[in-house]
Amino acid sequence: MLSEENQTRLKKITTLLGNGVNSLDDADQIRELIDLIDQNLSDDLRVALESALHLDDQLPAVRRASRNMASRSNLLNIRTSQQQKIRDLHSQIQSSIDSYVTMQTDLDAMKLERTKLEAQLLALNSTIQDQEVKIASLPDTIDQAKRQIKVCIKEDILLKTKLQNIQKSSDDDQRILDNFN
Repeated sequence: MLSEENQTRLKKITTLLGNGVNSLDDADQIRELIDLIDQNLSDDLRVALESALHLDDQLPAVRRASRNMASRSNLLNIRTSQQQKIRDLHSQIQSSIDSYVTMQTDLDAMKLERTKLEAQLLALNSTIQDQEVKIASLPDTIDQAKRQIKVCIKEDILLKTKLQNIQKSSDDDQRILDNFN
């Protein structure tokens, strides 16, 4: 805190500065008042004021530090975003791996089922081909059987005629045999 005397001196400096420094006397007077205030200040306050007097010298460093802090904050935000993206991508990879395993298992089961069905289809095709061969040969078999039936019918008719003839001659034949005996 400034003493009352120093506060009064400070008001005079402010008044002089407010009116504008028009002469070297005004500047000298301001300088003398500042020296008097400076002599009455504590060492801590003097160091603080000394630093304040050199603020213009420190402004580029302060701006650079502010930019660095803003950049740091921005970079931290970007890094946090990147880390979240990495976690999300890791989750996506894990989900894809789980899906891959499940889908691969299902695909393998379907391939095995397809192999079984193909084997059944081959067996069925073989059975169908055998059946088609049998069916294809049936008309020939039927025609052959019809021809054989015709031959058998003709033979039967001949046999019937022979039997009838034999039947008719049977009485005569019996007589002949009786006569012979």
